[in-house]
Amino acid sequence: MSTIADDLPDSSHCDLALIEVLRHQIEVGGVLSFREFMELALYHPNLGYYCKNLRTIGPSGDFVTSVSQTPVFGWLLACQFVEWTENRDFDAEARPVWVEAGAHTGQLALDILDFCQREFPKTYQKLCYEIVEPSPRRQMAQRERLAAHQDRLHWTRSWDDYDPHSLSGVIFSNELLDAFPAERVSWDADAKQWFAWGVTLEKGELSWCRLPNPQAASVERWNRTFSPALTAHLPDGFTTELNSDAIQWWHQAASRLKQGHLITIDYGLREEEFFAPHRHQGTLRAYCQQRQSSDLLARPGDQDLTAHVNFSQIERAGWEEGLKTVSLLSQETFLTQIIKTTMERRPQSPLLHPNHVKAFKTLVHPSHFGRAFSVLVQEKDPGVPTKQPHHQQPLNEYPPS
Repeated sequence: MSTIADDLPDSSHCDLALIEVLRHQIEVGGVLSFREFMELALYHPNLGYYCKNLRTIGPSGDFVTSVSQTPVFGWLLACQFVEWTENRDFDAEARPVWVEAGAHTGQLALDILDFCQREFPKTYQKLCYEIVEPSPRRQMAQRERLAAHQDRLHWTRSWDDYDPHSLSGVIFSNELLDAFPAERVSWDADAKQWFAWGVTLEKGELSWCRLPNPQAASVERWNRTFSPALTAHLPDGFTTELNSDAIQWWHQAASRLKQGHLITIDYGLREEEFFAPHRHQGTLRAYCQQRQSSDLLARPGDQDLTAHVNFSQIERAGWEEGLKTVSLLSQETFLTQIIKTTMERRPQSPLLHPNHVKAFKTLVHPSHFGRAFSVLVQEKDPGVPTKQPHHQQPLNEYPPS
């Protein structure tokens, strides 16, 4: 992911608020694209939401996640990863690895590794668990939390640290892609073209504006993404998002996979679902103190910004790197499949203890996390030709192959 923040002067030794950084950027350039605004708001090295706030998750934070609710989520993933690892005939020279990107506090890694050490000691002993984490501050916090498993762990800063087709095992992320900076675009019905939103200053305050003079390459990309058959029926001002960074990230991750699985768990929709009438203002939302807001420009650096993942585009990126889609399911269906397999093969598993079954129900209940999140699983098998599906099915009905 490119970083406008990398070009900024270091503000670690001053009390400069992010709003002042944004004002300076706008005064110099006249306007920021929303993507640039979102990147600074979330990822400025010292003042961005994710870089300065290490404790934003949980009941006392801005939002809750499956990980913050219960360790059972990590235990279930461990069971699935062990099955994928033990049932695959890896190349003799390939050591199976589990690679987590966007590990945040390291809690999910801790839940997975603790459970694997207790329940699957043979797998644990040969396991290499890697974390892709660009933030030195977060790396430090993760190392501290995961100290008990230091012999199994390795950190890298980006996919550039891996050679193409060098990883065999599982690459995964949880609630990562929805936080990549996104473009916000709207349809101009009179001009029959898309335009992007930017951020400017109006009487000293951050304000929305139409991004002037878009690059020809950007216009071509918008027109290529949204077909004329679709735009012919869109009302004037219909707004949605494009997340090229998330697509690029998936390309990078997929290209590093030699054999095994690539999986993401996140908020998301199929491409056509973004254009339902009730989504005419897009899916971008802000979160602060357990409350959702549509005021995306408020409190930069102090509120989370997120947009739904376009699973159709992510899926195509995997196909282009030689992966096939195993499944695209609701979290409810994905985790239920794991617990059913556990009941059949490991009836004494602690996952089946009544207290943990209660936590499991929270993870899969439609009014909690079960329907809010979806799980895309793609696979690379050098011995099997990749065939792309000829049609797409609704998100929660895409069957395992």
